[in-house]
Amino acid sequence: MRLGPDGETEDVEAVDLATTVAARGLRAVRGDLAALHGSSVAVSETYASDAGVGVGDSVKARLGGATMRWRIVAVVADAPDLYGEVVVSRDLVAARAAKAPAGLVFVLPRRGVAASEARASLERSLAGTHSQVLSADTWIDRTDDQTRAANNLGLWVLLGPAGLYAGIAIVNAILINSSQRRRQLRVVAQLGGTPQQLRAMAVWEAGLVGAAALATGAVATGFVGWMVRHAIASDVAGAPLTIPWFPLAGVVVTCTGLVLVAALVGARGATRA
Repeated sequence: MRLGPDGETEDVEAVDLATTVAARGLRAVRGDLAALHGSSVAVSETYASDAGVGVGDSVKARLGGATMRWRIVAVVADAPDLYGEVVVSRDLVAARAAKAPAGLVFVLPRRGVAASEARASLERSLAGTHSQVLSADTWIDRTDDQTRAANNLGLWVLLGPAGLYAGIAIVNAILINSSQRRRQLRVVAQLGGTPQQLRAMAVWEAGLVGAAALATGAVATGFVGWMVRHAIASDVAGAPLTIPWFPLAGVVVTCTGLVLVAALVGARGATRA
C-alpha cells in the first residue's frame, strides 16, 4: 500500500483490535487504540519519527486505485516481529483482507480451552499443509535466534573491513616504532645485550602498547555497547544481556598475535641494521 505524500510503499497490517491487544500486547504510547476503527490508523514510534507525524495528523493512502486520508489515532510501541509499522482496523480493508493469504497467525484460545487443546486442534486442521503450529515460547525463541543470527551477520560484515584496517594499523605502528628505535637497540647491543634480550625488550614494549590499546578499546566498546543496548532494549525490560565472548576473545587473540609478530619482525630488522 502507498502511504504519505511521496507515495512510498508500506506494509499495512489489518488487525482485530481486541485479539491483537490480548495476543500480541499491542499498546499505545500516545493516543487511544479504542479509536482505531473506520478511517483511522495507528503507527509505530519509528514510523512516526521517520515520517514526522503524530496523533491527530492525517496520512494519505492509496488503496485499490482510490486515494483516502487516514487519521492517526495512536502511536504504538515498536515491535517489528509482532505487528507492522502501520496498523489499521480489519473492517477498513475487510474485502481485501479476506482474500489475502496469511503468513503468520496469532491464535488466542477461548476461555476454558487449554493451549495444548487448541494446538492439537490446529495441527489436525492443518495436517497435510506446510503450516507449523508453535507455542508462544517456541515462536519467541525461534524469532530471537533468527534476529540474533541476522545481527551477528551484520556485525561481521561491518567488522570485517574494520578489522582488516585495524590489523594493518597495528602492524604498521609496531614496525614504525621499531625502525625509529634502531639507534637505541644498537646501543643496547654494543653494551652487551644479546639478540634474545633485544627481542624480549621489543616484545615487552609492544606488549605494553598493545595492552594499553586493548584496554582503551574495551572501555570504548563497553560504553558504545551500553548505549546501543539502552536504545534498543528500552521497551523490553526483560531482555537478557548477551555478551559475545567468542568474537571478543577472537579479537584479543588476533591483536595479541599481530603485536608479537610485528614486534619480533621489527626487532630482527633493527638488530640486523
